[in-house]
Amino acid sequence: MTSSFSLASEKTMSYKQLKSDYSSILKEHGELQNKLNKQQTYLNKAKTTKKKLEKENQELKEQLDANEAQHKESIAELSERLNTSNSKLQKKLDEYERELERLGVDPVTLKPLQGDNTEDNEELKRKETVEHVKELLKKLNSNMESSEAMFVELQDIHDQCKTLLNENALQDSEGT
Repeated sequence: MTSSFSLASEKTMSYKQLKSDYSSILKEHGELQNKLNKQQTYLNKAKTTKKKLEKENQELKEQLDANEAQHKESIAELSERLNTSNSKLQKKLDEYERELERLGVDPVTLKPLQGDNTEDNEELKRKETVEHVKELLKKLNSNMESSEAMFVELQDIHDQCKTLLNENALQDSEGT
C-alpha cells in the first residue's frame, strides 16, 4: 500500500508542479507579450518619425536648392553690375587721362608733359585738373574695393549654401 500511496502523491506533486510551471510560463508569456507590444509601439513611432524626418529633409533640400539658385542669380547679377560699373569707371578714367594729356599733364606722373609754361591760368587749370583726377582715382579705388568685397561675400554665401546642400545630401544617403 505504501507504494500506491507514494505513486499517488508523486502524481499529485507532479500535477502541482506542472500547474505551477504552467502558471509561471503564462506569467512570463504575458510579460513577453507586453514587451513585444511596447517594442512594436516604439518601432511604429520610429517609422513615423523617420517618414517625418525624410519629408522635412526633402523640404529643406528643396529650400536649399532654391536658395542656391537665388544666390547664383544674385552673384551673376552683382557680377554683371560690377563689370558694368568697372566699365563705366574705366571710360571715365580714359576721358580724364585724355583731358590731362590735352592740358599737357602726364596722366601717370601728373607732371607737365612739356617744358615750363609761364602762363598762370594754364598752370592753375592743370593743378585743378590734377587734383580732380586724384579725387576721381581715390573714388575709383574705393568703388573697386567695395565691389570686390561684395563679390567675395556673395561667393562665400554661395559656398556655404553649397556646403549645406552637400551635407543634406550626405544625410539623406546615410538615412536611407
